[in-house]
Amino acid sequence: MILRVFLFQKENLNRSSIKIFPNPARESFSLKLNNIDKVSVKIYNYLGKLVFDKKNIVDNSEININGFSKGIYLVKVIDNNQDTYLSKLIVE
Repeated sequence: MILRVFLFQKENLNRSSIKIFPNPARESFSLKLNNIDKVSVKIYNYLGKLVFDKKNIVDNSEININGFSKGIYLVKVIDNNQDTYLSKLIVE
């Protein structure tokens, strides 16, 4: 299952600029970046606590979530132009 991520700040970028898969995930997930060089990724748990923060992530990077508790997380991806993409991630 591929979850499409939608842009909330600018209307001129493609809605399919970033894909997160698989979702639900268990130990890791991958980021597919279309026409974006590098991004920063922040992951928040359901209480809003930052549980992951990494910069300079490139296309097809695998994000290790081993050790995350089962539940729903918010993935925030920020590109070099400071455009922000938000997505829900389910960890099984």
